[in-house]
Amino acid sequence: MNGRKAYEADVARQPNYPDGTPRKTWDQLRAIEQWSWGRDMATGTYLDFQAKAFMDRRPDLRPMSLDEWLAQHHDQLTETERQEGYDLLAKFD
Repeated sequence: MNGRKAYEADVARQPNYPDGTPRKTWDQLRAIEQWSWGRDMATGTYLDFQAKAFMDRRPDLRPMSLDEWLAQHHDQLTETERQEGYDLLAKFD
């Protein structure tokens, strides 16, 4: 899957940030953001970036490593957020 398709699929799953603000369209992303979506999803660096981006969607929660973040904030996350987080965490294994 190319970067644009991956980003647009992610936006289709989660069209808004937790505060209700709509996410940017592909064409509104900066070049570095588009580039990052096109990177190989199997690399650890890319997964780290994705984990940070995932946690950044909840600026009300203190950032930390993804596994700690999911455990610490479990009760404050929606079921969808928990599932997305654990799915992302599983890619690190």
